[in-house]
Amino acid sequence: MEETLLVGDAFGEELLKRMRQTASEGDAVSIETVDKNNGLKRRGIVIRSADSKVSPVFYLDLLYEEYRDNMTLDEIVQAIWLYYAEDENIKKIEVHDFLDWERVKSRLYLRVISTDMNRETLDTAIHRDYLDLSVVVYVKMDHPSGDGVAYVIVRKEHLAIWEQDEEMVYEIALQNTRQENISFVSITNAISSMLSERERELLLCNERMVLNNPLYVLTNEACHFGAVYMLFTDVMDQIVDRKGDDIYIIPSSIHETLVVAVSEVKNLSYLCDVVHDINEIQLPVEDRLSNHIYRYSKDDGLSIAA
Repeated sequence: MEETLLVGDAFGEELLKRMRQTASEGDAVSIETVDKNNGLKRRGIVIRSADSKVSPVFYLDLLYEEYRDNMTLDEIVQAIWLYYAEDENIKKIEVHDFLDWERVKSRLYLRVISTDMNRETLDTAIHRDYLDLSVVVYVKMDHPSGDGVAYVIVRKEHLAIWEQDEEMVYEIALQNTRQENISFVSITNAISSMLSERERELLLCNERMVLNNPLYVLTNEACHFGAVYMLFTDVMDQIVDRKGDDIYIIPSSIHETLVVAVSEVKNLSYLCDVVHDINEIQLPVEDRLSNHIYRYSKDDGLSIAA
């Protein structure tokens, strides 16, 4: 007999019931709300094991998409337990690595977020404010498979655990971030690197596309939290020297910014509308940085242009 399609809270409640019915002794299953960037809150199935201090989260919105696409509840439950049993990430991330200053200090980095959308987080986070943006310190934890990065924002209570002062923690995070490999390439080349060989040939044959696109992408080699470099004066100075002009900085996400010489922009208002539309329509909420366009000059530094 075909299942009646569940909607809303009924889906989560039924999934939770079946997860608990199939849980092993020592595994506690619950639905919890997880805080994400920009004030976004997501609900998910959380599994806590007596012999592990790391609790994986399986977000209900993603599980519901699978359910709506004809995956049964029992199949979802089976898939979650299979992933939980096989995911070495749960076993390899050790909490003592985070608590031990000597282990954690090499994992400290900086990222930039929206001040207005993260006020609750900033109440307790180590941060510095720049215009309408804030730089926070985070601990980077690479997934053992190499697929993605987990992170923990450093809060004031962590300083007591590490027996370190705020300035020291921020300075080490700054130096670690400076050691990352920065990527600054034309948007044409950035797009080209993601295409197949045939698609790349077609793109490069389009002379107008190659020659007339003045946008450059600024990020890091991993394309992860690379928007922070817009706040590095030395990086911005080098770009200004290279472009021979002041530059506009377009915050395309928390991971990268787009850079263009001021002289290349004929309609700044239109550019602002494009950024706003991208944020509202195309970009996930947790990846949004700002609706503003910024300007950088050697004389005046960084400012909000529009």
